[in-house]
Amino acid sequence: MITLNKKIILVIFPIILSLVTLFHFVIILFHVMPLNPLSNKYSHIIDGYTYPLFVQNWHLFAPEPISSNRIIQMKTQTNGENSEWIDITTPFIDGNHKNYFSPYNRISRLSSGVIQQLFEEDEITLKYEEKTKKIEKKIEEKEQFKTGKEIIFRYASSYANFQYPNNNIEMIKIRIIRKDSIPFSERSKLRKNNFNKFKDWESIYEFNWEPKIEISPIL
Repeated sequence: MITLNKKIILVIFPIILSLVTLFHFVIILFHVMPLNPLSNKYSHIIDGYTYPLFVQNWHLFAPEPISSNRIIQMKTQTNGENSEWIDITTPFIDGNHKNYFSPYNRISRLSSGVIQQLFEEDEITLKYEEKTKKIEKKIEEKEQFKTGKEIIFRYASSYANFQYPNNNIEMIKIRIIRKDSIPFSERSKLRKNNFNKFKDWESIYEFNWEPKIEISPIL
């Protein structure tokens, strides 16, 4: 026989689940739809919920889609000696491609999401802010950058603890690099000239050295 408490749970739980699901889809909808006064007004709530795990980017389907790769690299400092730059993005992306139902999926989305949070620029947003002259928006952007920096250093520290558990790493330095790919329409011409390569990587931002954060390994 079902008790009263169980009956209440069976009634309330689906309602709560439905409300949470509705909230999630409404926030994601405002996040991916073109900029409008409502989404701009509540951008701090929308961005706070979506970044970095639920970030979406509609530029993929735009007339001029984004065509560059961005990765996170880090250096470690142990006993005063610095390591070479270490790619802490690609291994998880490759792992995700091999198995989409694995922890690599969430980790790879975390790294791409935090890069977008730090450096993504939307021309429509900038034009809209110019018109409305929203000073508060600039303050929010600075706070967003501060949050993104904290996340990226926690991510790098967690990776360092996973990859080098026996090293007494003291400091970490991070940079974001990007590389524009060659448009498909130009590749045949480049092949004829024996030049079938991607453009060189370029650094778009380099953080200062920061103490490694004590955090659990990423895996």
